[in-house]
Amino acid sequence: MKIATVIDRTLRAFAALAAIVAVPLVFMVGIMANDAGTRTGAIGSLIILGFGGSLVAWILFCSFRPAVAAGWLWSSEVLRVLLVQLPTYAVGVAAIFGGLYFLHDHYHNKSLAQSRAALRPTDASYPKVNPTPLHSLELTGTLPVTLPIRDFEATYASNNSASELASGPCQRLIDVGPKSQWYTLPLRVKESVAITRDDDEHYHATLMADRFLPGPCGWHLQELHFRSESPGDTARANSIDGGDGQIQVRDDEQLRLEIAAGKSIYRGRMDLWCFRSPETRQPNAWKLCADLATMARSIPSSQRHSIPKEQAHSNAVVYVTPDSQTIEFNFHDAQAAGSIL
Repeated sequence: MKIATVIDRTLRAFAALAAIVAVPLVFMVGIMANDAGTRTGAIGSLIILGFGGSLVAWILFCSFRPAVAAGWLWSSEVLRVLLVQLPTYAVGVAAIFGGLYFLHDHYHNKSLAQSRAALRPTDASYPKVNPTPLHSLELTGTLPVTLPIRDFEATYASNNSASELASGPCQRLIDVGPKSQWYTLPLRVKESVAITRDDDEHYHATLMADRFLPGPCGWHLQELHFRSESPGDTARANSIDGGDGQIQVRDDEQLRLEIAAGKSIYRGRMDLWCFRSPETRQPNAWKLCADLATMARSIPSSQRHSIPKEQAHSNAVVYVTPDSQTIEFNFHDAQAAGSIL
């Protein structure tokens, strides 16, 4: 069989599949166009159903019976190309790329969900709570009342128990996509860390780094990140991008290796600037919290010069060691500092 024939049949098959999938979509859109029951809506429904239905029927016919469809166009080669081959191949190519995008999106979302999944207290691998925790970690800093930060979330993780690609008592297998792309991750437990306000500008929060017994899986504090308020009718605070692990725990050997690998390690205070959404000027419509360099354009240069040097460090992550006792984690209201958003 010639390559051209294989390509032709493949594209026609995908075009037919796309047309079949489009049938209920055209019908649904056509019916929805006249939800209000008006004359204009009825005309819109008829246009959508007529044009859309005819287009779908033509693609199906050209996919299954291209010779007959071409025969209807007499001897004009140009018309056969424009009205039979071109639309059929175009729909077939679109269907192939749409299918590939769907598979990629499906596997990406599945992999992301698996990697972020946390154990529940009822799970057999859930770590044992330390009855006598001793290592407290204190978070302090600025948090203006205008910023809708709800709490911190601490992530405790196990050590991978083995190198083979398999689930185990101390690791989970991320088996998404081809086997060559499978990998393992530590098990994780996530817990809320409540924020206590000292005044309108400052807060503190305390967590126990040794909340769980290490056990055979080596459970330890892995990272912390902040969370915004739950969505509400009057605020879009939940659209704040908290990211993952603005505070990450590394032992001295890990830090040494990462520095040797050229990674930028910051072990001091953390300063994040929170910006409102450019789509709205509602007082609670916050969008993003990031280091100053990331959103420098959102604060006029005249305002940036007045920001203390220690608040302007460009750091996406602050690293702490297992024996750290305190962390300074500051949130700033960029609007109050002169944001142009």
